[in-house]
Amino acid sequence: MIPVSISELAAILRGGEQEGILALLRAYFDASATDPSKGAVYAVGGFVGREGAWIKAEAEWKEGLRTFQLNEFHLADIIPNLGHEMGGLCILHFSKIVGRSGLRGIGASCDIEHWKNRDTGYANPYHFCFSMALNILREDVSLELGGEPVALVVDDDVKPRDVTEGVFAAYQEDTNGQIFKALAFGNRRTFLPIQCADLAVGALRKEWLEGILSDSKKTLKEFQGAIGS
Repeated sequence: MIPVSISELAAILRGGEQEGILALLRAYFDASATDPSKGAVYAVGGFVGREGAWIKAEAEWKEGLRTFQLNEFHLADIIPNLGHEMGGLCILHFSKIVGRSGLRGIGASCDIEHWKNRDTGYANPYHFCFSMALNILREDVSLELGGEPVALVVDDDVKPRDVTEGVFAAYQEDTNGQIFKALAFGNRRTFLPIQCADLAVGALRKEWLEGILSDSKKTLKEFQGAIGS
C-alpha cells in the first residue's frame, strides 16, 4: 500500500481551494479496561495546523522512520520492539519533530468507569471523546488559527462510521459550515501523519494517568511537546 502524501490528502479535502488547515485525530482504547484494578482511560487526540506545518512534520517523520529503521511508528510497539533505552530515544525524537513543527496538540479523554456511570448520550466512549475533541478543536481554530475551515481526518479503527459522521455533521451545522469543512477516514499506513496523532493520543493518555490520576503527578519527559506541554 503506497501512502498518500499530506499534500495529496490536503488537496483532495480542500477541493481545489488554497492551502488550508488540516486536523488528524486518532483513538486509543486502554487495554487496562479489562482489569478493574487499573485506571482505564479512553482518549482521542491528534494535531491541527496549516498544510505547510504538516508537510514539514511529514518530511522529518519519514527521515525519523529511516533513522530508527521503522516501517511505521506505532507507539504501543516502540518499547517492546526497540527496548526501553532506544525506544525512549525514539519516542523523544518523534516528539521533538511535532514539537517544533508548529502543529497544535488537541485531544479529549475520559475515565471508562466514570463514563459507564454517566448518561452521556453515546453508546461508545469514542464518540463521547470525539465530540469533546471537536469542541476543543473548534475553539482552538477560532482562537489561534483565525477561524479558517478545517478538513478533518480520523482513524478508521472505530465503528460504526455513521455515528462518527453524525457527530461531525452536528458540529458542522452548529458552525454553519464555517469551521468544519470535510471529514475523511484513514489509517496510519495510508496517511502517514496519522502516526503523529498516534503519538499525541498516547501522550494524552500518559498525561492523564501520570498527571491527573497518579499521586506523583509526574508527566513522562519523552512526551513533553507532543501534545503542547
